[in-house]
Amino acid sequence: MAQDNSQVQEFDLIVIGAGSGGVRAARISAQHGAKVAVVESSRLGGTCVNLGCVPKKLMAYASHFARDFQDAKGYGWTVNSPEFSWKTLIENKNAEIDRLNGIYGGMLEKNGVELYRGLGRYLKAANAKHIIRVDQEEGSVDICAKRVLIATGGKADRPDIPGAEHMLVSDDLFYLEELPKSIAMVGSGYISVEFASIFAGLGVDVHLMIRNDAFLREFDSQLGAWCADAFKERGIHVHQRMNVKSVEKAGDKSVLSYEQDGEVKTLEVDHVVSAIGRSALVPKGVEASIPEGLDKKGFIPVNNKFETSLPGLYAVGDVTGCAALTPVAIKQGHWLADDWFGTPRPVLTIPSIPTAVFTQPAIGTVGASEDELKKNGVAYKLYQSSFRPMKHTLAKNPLKVGIKLIVSDDEQEKVLGMHMFGDEAPEIIQSLAVAFDMGLTKPQLDMTLGVHPTVGEEWVTMRG
Repeated sequence: MAQDNSQVQEFDLIVIGAGSGGVRAARISAQHGAKVAVVESSRLGGTCVNLGCVPKKLMAYASHFARDFQDAKGYGWTVNSPEFSWKTLIENKNAEIDRLNGIYGGMLEKNGVELYRGLGRYLKAANAKHIIRVDQEEGSVDICAKRVLIATGGKADRPDIPGAEHMLVSDDLFYLEELPKSIAMVGSGYISVEFASIFAGLGVDVHLMIRNDAFLREFDSQLGAWCADAFKERGIHVHQRMNVKSVEKAGDKSVLSYEQDGEVKTLEVDHVVSAIGRSALVPKGVEASIPEGLDKKGFIPVNNKFETSLPGLYAVGDVTGCAALTPVAIKQGHWLADDWFGTPRPVLTIPSIPTAVFTQPAIGTVGASEDELKKNGVAYKLYQSSFRPMKHTLAKNPLKVGIKLIVSDDEQEKVLGMHMFGDEAPEIIQSLAVAFDMGLTKPQLDMTLGVHPTVGEEWVTMRG
């Protein structure tokens, strides 16, 4: 039973969802003097901290050591049969996630944010306020505010096929009791590709199942091609032009049926994982309350101030269908808090979105892809390089670094896109993104001295 509405506690802001964007909005709003409540039914930090960026990156680090041990021999090290413990990795990963949850909780408490542990749902609007019902173990409680922010993120999807319930999703991979001997990743996006790389590095027999000829199709096609070459070198099986038909359990194994080149085939592995995409996790009551409803893909539509068609109801992050990246949600949440309770801000603009894919080797990218420029009829010039980095020479490591620079086809040669494939790519692109947003040109790169010998100096030494 919910309490009587006369007892409803009132706030200046209610945030549903304690992920990166929601926590930032709540914390900054409270620092501006607002009375803030956060509603969260799960762990603090959202997908990024618990089921995404952080644990995935830790697992990516773990998967890299096998190659490091192998490479060390070329540098004179004797490495005698190193052993890997999945149990140790998961225990240490869990401890780190617990630590981060404590930090998030401490930040909210320190700033006077009231945390409601339960499932939040939109109840109704009354007297220019929005009433949120929080369903908790001990019952439900109603709270209200003039402003409500939805920051509930997204959830992993499964295909509409027989036996889809037997498929794991990325969330499950962080809590497997044992390291599988074989796994099939269904999907061609960065989540599927990253986990394929991680498990291959840990010695798992990996099958990457994709519907088209290439994966990572949302990135520059050259990056996908470089990654495909590396996957082949690493022994990852890439099944192209296939459609999944069904999944069945056979004892402790999973059997994936798929159609390829007109023939139905089967693949038996320990786990079949759906990594076909993510959809919005919209709280109950929100869709019915928004006059405009959800968009065709099920996301919450917002204007350039992140307000829905229901005045006073806002949304940020993955639930809106924007770029599903933690820094984007954080930027949006911070902007809203300042605009609401600090000094009104001009409309938020994000010049570019630097992005990484944590494969082996990794990907870093900022700006437009060549495919995008072609599609839009933009004239451009291309500088491209692929080489074996010095670190790999003595180790006889065949994996290469790839660099692709796209500039305008005019005298200025303004940089339009920067794409890199290599172990250091994400770190290097992060620094280059600053210059990119400042209007970097090819002549400016040419004038810059390289740090020698480094992989990054290739950016300032490439010539036509």
